[in-house]
Amino acid sequence: DACQQAQVRGPGQRPLAGSIPRDEAAAVQGFPDIRRDRDGRPIVVLESMIPIDGRRRGTGARIFVPLTGVTPNITAYRPEMRFTAGRMFRPGMRELVASNACTRLFSGFGIGDERSIRGMAWTVVGHFDLGQESQCVIFADVNTIMSVLDRNTYSGIEVMLRSAADFPAFRAAVKPRGHIVLPPT
Repeated sequence: DACQQAQVRGPGQRPLAGSIPRDEAAAVQGFPDIRRDRDGRPIVVLESMIPIDGRRRGTGARIFVPLTGVTPNITAYRPEMRFTAGRMFRPGMRELVASNACTRLFSGFGIGDERSIRGMAWTVVGHFDLGQESQCVIFADVNTIMSVLDRNTYSGIEVMLRSAADFPAFRAAVKPRGHIVLPPT
């Protein structure tokens, strides 16, 4: 059964900025063309991104890496995501999960390591693989990130449609909403 993934962003938006209001995100979650997980929940991942400090292993060079706040159903959206150590972050907690690429490239991403983000301690609780992806990927609970940053808008939404044939109807449903747009196909 073929499925289609779609990304939704705010109009003219940079990846780290947020401009999708919570009510618009809730509306997208209710669209009928969205695939559901085995518990009947829509496979819709809400996102908010911030840069955090990373220190390259070996050289100690400081590099900013993206921390993406996501909803916990990221594992339904990205079924290739497999935990190799630890566990998934818990909603409402200051917890991080990092890809194995992060642990290879940067120091401070071991299970139990604490990272300071906006003056608050966040604990690394899991490591995961994303198949062939070799970039550093760090996830945390989107609502916790937004609370810490005092944000009220998401930077993106990723959805899994029931099938590729549902994309035109999804595009038509998104089009009249002024705060969200689909990238050109």
